[in-house]
Amino acid sequence: IQDLADGSTINNLLSSLSTEKSQVTVVEGEEFSPAKYGLDQPTGVASITTEDGKVHQLKIGAKSYDANLYAQPGDEKKALLVSSMWDVHLTK
Repeated sequence: IQDLADGSTINNLLSSLSTEKSQVTVVEGEEFSPAKYGLDQPTGVASITTEDGKVHQLKIGAKSYDANLYAQPGDEKKALLVSSMWDVHLTK
């Protein structure tokens, strides 16, 4: 789904996202298997297009054993562990 959003909603979302960081790199390189982390069919995708047209994307996958989430930046061969708050961010 692609849509235009209210400016204040976007500002609040970007403010929230600016404090989010990955907790750890779980796996990267040839050992990376998207299906193992639910990234072959992500539960959500955050995409931001900058003014120069560059697209930055983060795929959100399955929950980890500690209720955090697996994520994949763009098409990189890596799985990151991110906060469960991404569930909240992606439903805004």
